[in-house]
Amino acid sequence: MYDKYQETRSGEHRFWTDDILVEHENLRGTFGDSSIRLVRSADLLHKKPIRSDMWVTFYDGDFSSRDQSLAWCKSQFPGRSGERLENVCAPRQTNLS
Repeated sequence: MYDKYQETRSGEHRFWTDDILVEHENLRGTFGDSSIRLVRSADLLHKKPIRSDMWVTFYDGDFSSRDQSLAWCKSQFPGRSGERLENVCAPRQTNLS
């Protein structure tokens, strides 16, 4: 996967499976094992087909509104806004239980 806003440890913008796993483990270290979940995109329900080999990391927070979750995103990723913030923290309502 290519990401113009983020870099791997080696300074590349192309992320491979190992890079995604390292990023996921870093997030688990920051936010705690029980709050971070790694989900294969093919396991999520979508109305249109998506790439089955894409992995997505979710923070399972207890937010009462989109605004509250967006405020959390802004506090956790200071200095980012707009597309750059949405690229690393996009509030979504999920059912990952």
